[in-house]
Amino acid sequence: MKVFFVSLLLILCAGVYAQNHQFQPGAIWRDSKGAPINAHGGGMLYHNGKYYWFGEIKQGITKRVAYVTSWEDYRVDAGGIACYSSTDLYNWEPEGVALAAETSDTSSPLHS
Repeated sequence: MKVFFVSLLLILCAGVYAQNHQFQPGAIWRDSKGAPINAHGGGMLYHNGKYYWFGEIKQGITKRVAYVTSWEDYRVDAGGIACYSSTDLYNWEPEGVALAAETSDTSSPLHS
């Protein structure tokens, strides 16, 4: 019985700390902390043996832009630029916000 519980504990811990070893098309891709990766329209850099993924943070409600009438233009407010790092392109560590969105100045190119 003791072996069963130890085995069960190891299996549960392995699931929590499991690393990605392959891509799963259509599945939500999670970072090393278990949160969905949020880096839309991203680009990558390689520096000193590590990849860095920079992309737009999309959060909030998706809404249709009323002033665009020639096509259906849906948008989500941007929350800045996120940064993730990886050594293998499968497992990504969140590094935080690399560039914050401007929330008060509507004329800024960084306005959300």
